[in-house]
Amino acid sequence: MESPWEVKLISPVFNVFPGSPWRQSAEKFWRYLSNHCHIEGEVYHGTHVHVFTTPDINAGEGQRLAFAILQLETAIEALVPDRAGHLDARSNWLHSEFLAGQASSRRDAVNFVEHQYWQFGLPTTMQCHDSYDQNFCANFRGWERRGRTVIEFRTPPPSTSLLQALGWAEFTLCLVQASMRCPLRDLVDIRANVGGCAGLCAGTLYTGLNEFDSLNAIWNGIPWNAMLEPRPSFPQNYPQADILSEVELLGRMIREDKRGLEGVGRPWVLGCIFMGH
Repeated sequence: MESPWEVKLISPVFNVFPGSPWRQSAEKFWRYLSNHCHIEGEVYHGTHVHVFTTPDINAGEGQRLAFAILQLETAIEALVPDRAGHLDARSNWLHSEFLAGQASSRRDAVNFVEHQYWQFGLPTTMQCHDSYDQNFCANFRGWERRGRTVIEFRTPPPSTSLLQALGWAEFTLCLVQASMRCPLRDLVDIRANVGGCAGLCAGTLYTGLNEFDSLNAIWNGIPWNAMLEPRPSFPQNYPQADILSEVELLGRMIREDKRGLEGVGRPWVLGCIFMGH
């Protein structure tokens, strides 16, 4: 068999808590790979981070997490511009049957999650009826299959270094923690740019639990005011006529959303104020 071979790596489940040695375990793993392999990242690959909490994420926390993912989508997209329109990480707003599928604006989608998501459940609201379709930026399908509330973050590009892998893990942990704890009224006020996203994550940086160095690698060199609208993406077997009609509709929604974001919310916040850890 000819080389190079493509290998999918699935890490062990790390228990993350103040003082946890999970980073040292990750460092040993990457050191071994670096010594024995040549690591490259392909455009059709990615870094997928799965997170679940103890105790499980409850309904209110899941609602706030979904709310934040929709609210901050343009900030997250700005962190990974080369991943725009990736089929493995489609926009939850543009491709959810219940959100953009109903020709709703981002504000309508956020309001739906705030007030009516319970009618269908988060996985169906944020994705679609197809229980096997997990190719969304935020994949909630793990909630239905594994007996616990697992969220999978599929947006990051392939990690080819320890710093990148740790950075995206830190980012996902911070985003999940901050979203779960931040009141909806404060999430609404966060500007949907990189600075707003960084400010939200800053509220969960606890000594011994999260680290600035790894997290800073994610937005290093990216302007705080950077925002990027998501790009529609369609499977290869999707009917061409449907693509043309949907691209026209989604393009109009994106343009309207971009205009609406120009003056919404504060430039950024320095994280929500949380009581306790």
